[in-house]
Amino acid sequence: MNKILVTTDLSDKSKAGLFFAIQMASQNKFELTFFHVYHVLSPTTWNFTRIQEHQKEEAKIILDKLNTYVDKIYRGLNLATSNKNCVVKSSVFPQDCIMKYAVENKFSLICLSTRGAGKFQRVFGTNTANLINNSEVPVVAVPYNYKPTKITNILYASDLVNLEKELKNVVAFAKALKSTVELLHFTSPLETIIDPKLFQTMVKKI
Repeated sequence: MNKILVTTDLSDKSKAGLFFAIQMASQNKFELTFFHVYHVLSPTTWNFTRIQEHQKEEAKIILDKLNTYVDKIYRGLNLATSNKNCVVKSSVFPQDCIMKYAVENKFSLICLSTRGAGKFQRVFGTNTANLINNSEVPVVAVPYNYKPTKITNILYASDLVNLEKELKNVVAFAKALKSTVELLHFTSPLETIIDPKLFQTMVKKI
């Protein structure tokens, strides 16, 4: 894991995703790319050349805004801006644009902030849920009220169906951050309970 795509809509509530990614980068040498998807309307009376010129002008303005936004966050954290890129793309389908860019540029992780004020449907809104469900690249959804703090412990909840495949990814993620991993599995009274010793042996083997 060495490249992280950090998405933002330039709002205050999207800062949490940047905070988390910057914290990760402070614990290892991750390359951060801050990514913003926009859509600019052009008058239908304009010809193709004028529309292209307008789109190019707007892209530069928006890229400048993104750079300013990111630099301000780094300054607020008393950190120097290093090993980071800012990219803007025009699209009417932001989720598709994010997923396509992440795959084509071989990112290891997509990091974004959740939105809302505590209710489940607002915390995991449509954009975040769609990315988690459809992205080929792993997605980290950071609560909008997250405050930067060193990542030392990771709680990994699993239904054990794809344990080996999942745990390899979790361990790789934790190893890069020098963090410990605690595996959590819930059972109901109607389920067969796995012998803890067998469970521990299986995990150690993986």
